[in-house]
Amino acid sequence: MNRPLAATLLAGTIAIIAACDGGGSTTDPAETTVATRPAPTAEELAAATPVSYRVEGMHCGGCAAGLQEKLAGLSGVVACEVSYENSRADIAVSDESITPALEQAIEELGYTYAVADATPSEADAAPAEESETSSPSGGETEAG
Repeated sequence: MNRPLAATLLAGTIAIIAACDGGGSTTDPAETTVATRPAPTAEELAAATPVSYRVEGMHCGGCAAGLQEKLAGLSGVVACEVSYENSRADIAVSDESITPALEQAIEELGYTYAVADATPSEADAAPAEESETSSPSGGETEAG
């Protein structure tokens, strides 16, 4: 491959990555203490209030990682998980009064959001478990 073409491809790749990193590389150094913060204890998680958002506008896993880093770095966030695949941000907070800060952080990174009720796994798991427990009676009619 010739050098001008390689340089052009490299520059394009860097531009794409920079556009999809969710702004994680430009966060305030005071917010980047997530890696050094100890994992939340069971008591902290039990006392935390869950807050979930449907997040639109993420283009890749890098977008989700950048948003997760931004949200997890906010004061009052106990735990945070952002999923590009599910377009969700599931957050455990120590005080619900920080929700405006969460919403502002989502908007600052260029995403739109809507408050979500339950995580997809919880919503999907209940009907699946019910159908599995009712399958023995259904199995009798299928066999008979």
